[in-house]
Amino acid sequence: MQNILVPVDFSDASANALAFAFAFNKHFFARLHILHIFDVPFSASPETDAAIYEYDSIRESFRDRTWAFIHANKGDFHYDMEVAVTSGGHFQSTLNYAEEKKVDLIILGNKGKAPLGRWFFGTVTQNMLRKAPCPAIAVPEDFRKTDIGQILVCTDLSSPLTDKQCGDLKQLSDRLGATLRFIHVRDKVEITLEEDNVSKQKIREVFGKEAVTIPFESSISHSLNQYIKVNGGDMVATIPHPHSWLDKLFLGSETAAISEAVTVPIIALH
Repeated sequence: MQNILVPVDFSDASANALAFAFAFNKHFFARLHILHIFDVPFSASPETDAAIYEYDSIRESFRDRTWAFIHANKGDFHYDMEVAVTSGGHFQSTLNYAEEKKVDLIILGNKGKAPLGRWFFGTVTQNMLRKAPCPAIAVPEDFRKTDIGQILVCTDLSSPLTDKQCGDLKQLSDRLGATLRFIHVRDKVEITLEEDNVSKQKIREVFGKEAVTIPFESSISHSLNQYIKVNGGDMVATIPHPHSWLDKLFLGSETAAISEAVTVPIIALH
């Protein structure tokens, strides 16, 4: 892992994610990219020399604010860093930056959004978990733990883990010194398919572990939270699957639902 991207918006959730990223990076010593995307006021539209000057002034003021934000939340850690400040759509601009800089991991805060806004647009965090070009970690605003000892891999067993996902999980557990536990939330009406057995066999062969099946309690995210309360867990890993717009409309996204409810960081392995 060579490049980690941390988008910041100066919120408490963003501050906590940045502090988490600095502590997390002690296991990787990657180059940290701190990105702030600001909204441009109408008066600064680049149509005149005066407007261009105003835009540059705004960008520099946000650059200064970003550096101050970093120093306030980095603790005693010192890493190679790159700070970028730009304007544009928050989600797409973050994706563009991640692809341009060949980012290996994105770490961002998870603060949610009003229910109506989530229904129509989702949050930047949820979209990043589902669509980022690399693994992404969403850190809850009130999560303060810096060491990850146990990672719960949440899988529906519908398709085997890819070699890339297996490699990411192995690297993550090895570097963090964390154990992996594979969790399957089984609905009472679920039917076991041949694909499920193939998935279980892949987990056995690669990790030497059995997937633990837990009962369904009102929702997958609630079931997972109950399991964490009883058995512990410091991070949840999910395997996002592509869905049609109709699936998302009626069924939603389990990755998004888990990111709203689970009280520990969630990493999406694409």
